[in-house]
Amino acid sequence: MIKGLYETHIQVSNLENAIVFYTEGLGLKLAHQDKDRRIAFLWVGKDKEFMLGLWEQKENLQARHFAFTADKEDILNYSVEFLKNKNVKPYNFLKNGIEKPMVFA
Repeated sequence: MIKGLYETHIQVSNLENAIVFYTEGLGLKLAHQDKDRRIAFLWVGKDKEFMLGLWEQKENLQARHFAFTADKEDILNYSVEFLKNKNVKPYNFLKNGIEKPMVFA
């Protein structure tokens, strides 16, 4: 049966900015970048375990949702501080101003 997700792809408006955010901000590792096609692939976790694809698109960007796997204790106890230290504003899916994480487990 299905136990995970190997890869997902999202659209970004600026490939270089997105690469910086996901590598320097969130700690993912750049696996491959094709500057002619304006795409990049990043490893999530160990190399070849999970992949995030970034595809630059200047118009008609579509909002997408995806979630990283993390330990429940890390999410509940450390995620808000981790994001704030990376200058990322945490919010829950309700976007009600509460920073406390919501975990469905």
